[in-house]
Amino acid sequence: MENIFDPTYRAGPQQPLDLDADEDTTSWSVMVHTPDFLAEKLPFTLSVYASEADNFQPSGGRVNVYNEQIAPVTGATEEMGFIIGALDGKISARVNFYETGVLNNSFDVGGISPSAGILTNLVTQLANPDNVAQGFTVADSQAVLAPQGTQDVSGFVPDWNNLTATTNRNSGDNGTQDFTAEGMEIEIAYNPTPEWTMLLTVGQQETVTSNTYPVLGRLVNEFVIPTWINTSFAQNFFINTDSTETLAEQAQRVIVDPYNRGRLQDGNPSKEQAEWRWAFNTSYSFGKTEFLNGWLGDVTVGGGARWEDKVGIGFNTTTNSLGDVVEDINQPYFSDTSLFVDIFARFRYDLEKERAFTFQVNVRDLFNNDDLKAFRATPDGRQLYRFTEGRLVSASATLEF
Repeated sequence: MENIFDPTYRAGPQQPLDLDADEDTTSWSVMVHTPDFLAEKLPFTLSVYASEADNFQPSGGRVNVYNEQIAPVTGATEEMGFIIGALDGKISARVNFYETGVLNNSFDVGGISPSAGILTNLVTQLANPDNVAQGFTVADSQAVLAPQGTQDVSGFVPDWNNLTATTNRNSGDNGTQDFTAEGMEIEIAYNPTPEWTMLLTVGQQETVTSNTYPVLGRLVNEFVIPTWINTSFAQNFFINTDSTETLAEQAQRVIVDPYNRGRLQDGNPSKEQAEWRWAFNTSYSFGKTEFLNGWLGDVTVGGGARWEDKVGIGFNTTTNSLGDVVEDINQPYFSDTSLFVDIFARFRYDLEKERAFTFQVNVRDLFNNDDLKAFRATPDGRQLYRFTEGRLVSASATLEF
């Protein structure tokens, strides 16, 4: 154990700790409007647009199973849609389709690091009497060594003369997985008069996992299966001291099966996300009223309704192709849908010297939905509940000067 009071320890690492993350980010957008000569003849205006943007989060130090640096976690979004207006600007609608993703997230459910142990045992188990009896030689083990990058990430140093080996696995080794979401948004705004506004928004989104273990998959398909599983050497060479497991059996158990297990997660939907939602809001400005001799100032009242689709809170279980008990995405559990109504009233008073005072009262969740709502379900269908917030009344005052 290191002495944490030692001056050298407390001084920290002496080598430079600079780490560069070099990645290009790009974004572009284009919008095409209705030409003036057509707009004058049409009862509506139309604009079409498309855009793309990406960004990245520096995450240096990660390497894959070939000892190659893993690209930073990257976000990318593509959008396209149109905007239409009519009735001299009183009504407008925007329809937007999008696809967004968070790429290169760290992911490891096994299969990344076991090659270090296998490499070690390819050397040491040449002294195993059961392997000696079969006539296996140093040349046989050397013929099935992993690619150089995999040896490097394992810190593999063999001593073939003494049949010993050491490894120093890079702790930054990792796999990756992506999250992708597709959806649409609709906004419709209608102002029948300058005093009256209405807005309807509708959204749909689904998020799933994808592209799990792309680099480990390359190692599995190009090397592990052909060399560490399907060869005669792999199927007969005992990889442990007790001679209870061959190289092929261990490679299947500790590398291929975890890889397949990870790949089975592709397509899993995100929990706690409502697929559909909509909201409607409206307000009307009465201006200065004569009620109570104008004591209420300029009055605006309004409100809205918010609806959210049922939310996934868990899954039943099933047995996958590997014999594992896993979540069954075809048997989800859902919470109930939600509907809330909000209202507000705002009173504005013009003061001297171009000052103004505004007082607003808000009532969120007018009908006080403070019931229990399920937020998680166990595989056997039992549900955990929590109280929703219920009605919330708030007031604010603003002085403008």
